[in-house]
Amino acid sequence: MRPATNFLKDATKVERLPNGAVVTNEYLQTGDPDIFAAGDIAQFPYFKTKAPARIEHLQMAADMGTNAAFNMLGKKIPFKKIPFFWTRNFEKGL
Repeated sequence: MRPATNFLKDATKVERLPNGAVVTNEYLQTGDPDIFAAGDIAQFPYFKTKAPARIEHLQMAADMGTNAAFNMLGKKIPFKKIPFFWTRNFEKGL
């Protein structure tokens, strides 16, 4: 799946990758300090490795949205959630 980020094509300070992801810093802020990105579209530096990460998971999207909102309010809280995933196989949750 490719993120639907074409609406940002005229935002010259917002970097979009060929896969549609929007590049952010550790505060989920784009190159335009007034534009934040969270959820499936956001590529952010993973705090443990500083490597770029984009994680398509419901809980991460919710956590990123909360973090981005605090930063919109001027809190300057870096996004430091550890991603997790779960599954069910043979009626057992992992």
